[in-house]
Parts: sequence; C-alpha cells; structure tokens
Amino acid sequence: MKKLTIAFLLLSSLSFAYTRKEQIQENLSKIGIKQAIIDETKKLIMK
Repeated sequence: MKKLTIAFLLLSSLSFAYTRKEQIQENLSKIGIKQAIIDETKKLIMK
C-alpha cells in the first residue's frame, strides 16, 4: 500500500510540473515572446 501511495504522489507531482511548463509556454507565446526567452524562463522556474 505504501508503494502505491508513493507512486501516486510521484506521478501527481510530475504531471503538475509538466502542466506548469505548458502553461508558461502558452502564456508567453500568446504575448509574442521569443522561444529562446521562453525556454530560459521555464528552466529558471522549474529549478
């Protein structure tokens, strides 16, 4: 049961991180920010 709980929490946190990256990408793209700047922003936020 412990392993199942740990696996669930790990997957939940990974899916949140992926969603956060996608949200950053979408928001900055909408306002016309260059892709290189978006990539650097995602790196800084995800540290």
